[in-house]
Amino acid sequence: MSKTDRTIKNSGQEIVCASIKNLRDLGGYRTVDGKTVKHHLLFRGPVLANLSQEAQARIDSLQLKQILDLRSEQEAMQMPDYIPKECSYVRHCASVINGVEIDLSPEALKNNIFKSPWNFIRLLKNSFNQTSYNDMVFSNPAFYELFQLLENQQVPLYFHCTAGKDRTGLAALLILLALGVTKEQALDDFELTNHYYAKKIKAAQEKHQLLCRFSKKARLLIQSSEGVTRLAAEHALQAILDKYASFENYFYQEFGLDETRLEQLRQNYTA
Repeated sequence: MSKTDRTIKNSGQEIVCASIKNLRDLGGYRTVDGKTVKHHLLFRGPVLANLSQEAQARIDSLQLKQILDLRSEQEAMQMPDYIPKECSYVRHCASVINGVEIDLSPEALKNNIFKSPWNFIRLLKNSFNQTSYNDMVFSNPAFYELFQLLENQQVPLYFHCTAGKDRTGLAALLILLALGVTKEQALDDFELTNHYYAKKIKAAQEKHQLLCRFSKKARLLIQSSEGVTRLAAEHALQAILDKYASFENYFYQEFGLDETRLEQLRQNYTA
């Protein structure tokens, strides 16, 4: 059994839903103190737009109390969410540079990556994903809002971006770390996006196979247009440790989660 298969067997399973890919329950992950993240409370995934009646019914069955939309205003206007009855909705863009909300949807990423040969080379040199990820994990009002919702037990909670991979992936990564899941397990959950979007990633790499042969870095950059790169998430976590020395200190300094409040989160969301 592969590492991915083991992760899916124990946790990280996709919720089968017509027209919605990469929709997952964060429940099932084991924590360092032997507990398990509770099921049916924390959901991650893509935009809930243009849903069939079948898909709407599946989302309704989750009995969501809160949706947190991590997209830019432009993304949200172009593809508005389906919002179930009795469910609250709030949008906080997780990707903001110098006060400007950035569209990090797959289409925007592809347009940026393949704008010109020179732009492709520039992004390779600047490690595009690593830079954007590192920016997102610090002083991010969207992630502050996320932990406020968790503390106030606004659950079941569905947090998402467009594809449920970059902004959503980092949000899930931070939640799992805060709940006491190991860094490796949290990164495994982050990387599962590539399993659920495998066909799209393969198609992108086949379309740009000459560029993929250019270097491993080029192949990973193209992969990031439809999936994620674990290395970029690892760099973001290392940036956190470089600045704060520990994840506990990070959660305190960035979100005000001291030892008591972190423990309360773990009591609420693990068993």
